[in-house]
Amino acid sequence: MDDMIKEKLALKQQIDSLEQNLSNQIKEKESLLQTFTVLKNESKEKESKYIDKEIDLEKKIKELDNIVYKVGQSAQTVHIVISSQHVPMPVIDDDETLILEEVSRSKMLAKQNDPISKEKKVNTTPINYVELNRLSEDFGKHFVPQQELSDEQAFWLQTLHPNTNQSASSPIKIEAP
Repeated sequence: MDDMIKEKLALKQQIDSLEQNLSNQIKEKESLLQTFTVLKNESKEKESKYIDKEIDLEKKIKELDNIVYKVGQSAQTVHIVISSQHVPMPVIDDDETLILEEVSRSKMLAKQNDPISKEKKVNTTPINYVELNRLSEDFGKHFVPQQELSDEQAFWLQTLHPNTNQSASSPIKIEAP
């Protein structure tokens, strides 16, 4: 009988050990499932953020493509306008002109190959007088010095800088309705 009691105790201890082991494995499984769930949710959130970023980047690409397209159209328009206004200069092909051209060209090449000019990075490109003349004409057309503040500018000047003396600032043009 003693042997049976010992056997029962040994089996009971083995059952308790197995139950403890099973309980530990169940807890570990629950912990792993919880970790998996958390990681899965984080993954979904990151994926959502990346998709949003990708959509934003695609929108920006479309905007930039549109800008590049418009700039290209503007450049074509400017080229068409300039080429339609271009008047070729009559060139006198006599010996003196050809000699002067050759002398000028040789001086430019000598200056480009001069080590001092290279060191100081002297610009030896010829002046484009047509462009220079156009810029000086356009400057007069587009540059208008501001002598008076508009109503909106005067309002914001007074709102943002209330301590400024009105007589110390530029004259303000105010129109009554």
